[in-house]
Amino acid sequence: MARRIPTVLTDEELAALYGKINEATATGKRDRALLQVMADAGLRVSEALALRTQDLRRENGRITAITVHAGKGDNDRAVYTTPQLSDKILRWLDARAGLGVGKGLVFCRIKGGAGQPLGVRTVQGLVEHLALEAGIEKRVSPHTLRHTSATRTLRATGNLRIVQDNLGHARLETTRIYTHIQDAERQAAAEALPPVDGDGAASEVDPLAQIAGALAGLPKEAREKLAEALKA
Repeated sequence: MARRIPTVLTDEELAALYGKINEATATGKRDRALLQVMADAGLRVSEALALRTQDLRRENGRITAITVHAGKGDNDRAVYTTPQLSDKILRWLDARAGLGVGKGLVFCRIKGGAGQPLGVRTVQGLVEHLALEAGIEKRVSPHTLRHTSATRTLRATGNLRIVQDNLGHARLETTRIYTHIQDAERQAAAEALPPVDGDGAASEVDPLAQIAGALAGLPKEAREKLAEALKA
């Protein structure tokens, strides 16, 4: 049975989602870092919520990797972070410290028990609300962000094995679903190519558009002289 192609966000949709978070607040800093852990590092929502401060690898003032303990399949893995993700996590950790929260869960509640665990349903509701506010028509969930991470990484690297390692898939075949997204995009690109007539000539082009294009390419001085000539 064929597997369904996962829903992923475009870069523009992801930016719109982030844009609805008020990062001037501690809650906003937490939410941005949490969403980006899923969208950049590809963590499942349960894995992101289980992260502890000691799982963050620091080098030269930045967070370079995240250790995911006992992910699906009971396997640990390390996922390297983007510079932007490192920055967002550090900003949240600073705000978190300002709330008096010490070691423990990275992503925790702020109100009504600071430092206590966040629920999966809370994060699901947050993502759905932000997507609605951003005007994204797709059905968006935390797992959509994980799918988006896998697809963006595959586009950037062309290396399915890296995607497999980041996601923690035991079998490469499980990861191959993301190649189908690229195939669909390639098909759409092929269908978008303009037609060419069978005699080898390009489809008819509006001659006025050709003239306008040619005039636009002339130097300013030449255009001014041509305008004076036409007035004569």
